[in-house]
Amino acid sequence: MKKLFGFLALFAACLGISPALFAAELPSQVAIIGYHRFENPAKDPLAITPEHFRKQMQEIKDAGIPVISMDDFLAWRKGEKTLPEKSVIITIDDGYNCTYNHAWPILKEFGYPFTFYVYSGYIGTGGRAVTWDQLAQLRDAGVDIGGHSVSHDNLIKPRRVKPNDYDGWLANEFSGIKDLLKEKLGIEAKTFAYPYGIQNEKVRQAGTAAGYQALFTVSGKKVTKDTAAAEIGRYVVQSDKPQTFSAALHFGASQMTPGSKPAGASTQSSGPSLEVTPTHGSTVADDRPEISLNLSGIPDIDPKSIEMRISGIGQVPATFDPVSSVVSYRPTQRLHAQKITVQVKAKSGKQRADTAWEFFRDPSASSMAEMMMEPPKETKPAKSSPGA
Repeated sequence: MKKLFGFLALFAACLGISPALFAAELPSQVAIIGYHRFENPAKDPLAITPEHFRKQMQEIKDAGIPVISMDDFLAWRKGEKTLPEKSVIITIDDGYNCTYNHAWPILKEFGYPFTFYVYSGYIGTGGRAVTWDQLAQLRDAGVDIGGHSVSHDNLIKPRRVKPNDYDGWLANEFSGIKDLLKEKLGIEAKTFAYPYGIQNEKVRQAGTAAGYQALFTVSGKKVTKDTAAAEIGRYVVQSDKPQTFSAALHFGASQMTPGSKPAGASTQSSGPSLEVTPTHGSTVADDRPEISLNLSGIPDIDPKSIEMRISGIGQVPATFDPVSSVVSYRPTQRLHAQKITVQVKAKSGKQRADTAWEFFRDPSASSMAEMMMEPPKETKPAKSSPGA
């Protein structure tokens, strides 16, 4: 198929017709991979060793998957550029100087672009924090730098913000870091990564109002041109969950047979796990989280046969995207139970393809992953402001 479209594009060019008309026929998907810290030894799940990171970059190269820049991604989303059928974006969160000291040299070896998400309350505070001079060097080398808030607090339920002050505080979390990056580095932050991936409709609207072209969560799923700009998923790499990185690089049909369950839901599954959001066993703060399942690993799915059931609600009117093969639903009513079970049934040819997974809801979002994403207390100032 690739060769056919390549021939048609060449033929079109000879006739003076834009090859983009043919390239657009190929559906593109992007896997966005997120990292946090690079240290040896890795002290917690959100840190990996530089050697492990280099190995993963080599895996991307060996798989023949191009790593694209954020600018190319945004241009593709606007219809200004075409992308390969599959590609990867690399992002790094929080603003640790190990990104400058360890990750950047490795990324330069491979010639891979990346986006560095920083928040103003941590920059230049000493210890393991990145400095403004280091950020300037990264900027000058072409590294994309994006917003990660002012305080790195829970954007839905901040710890020390009065209800009457919430709207102004939330707006400043998006605009404060954007304004500071403009002032200090002369750059326009185009994208934003939600701290901990926590967001809801009000948070998404505030991010969009601040002028960000794309806002990123931590829910791993492939991105298509039609993915909502304010809730783009990322595969966040953890040293204790190697399957996350493997899932990010898996674009084709999996070996998973109809009737089996995602990895973690059953020990009987074989081959790569199906991509689900929220991920199996994860904890979310949102009481109306987007719930989705990527069915690209199951052949010959009949869209009309797809049924999704959510514990406490029952069957829901989920939507199916034939391009990405993702079935999804965002609850219109709040999920009150602590443990949520999701079941999806569909027909694969003449067979049933059923699966199920579970996740947990905790309004305080006090999961281990959230705590691990906090910078060390001794280097974090008691108060932060856009001008800090």
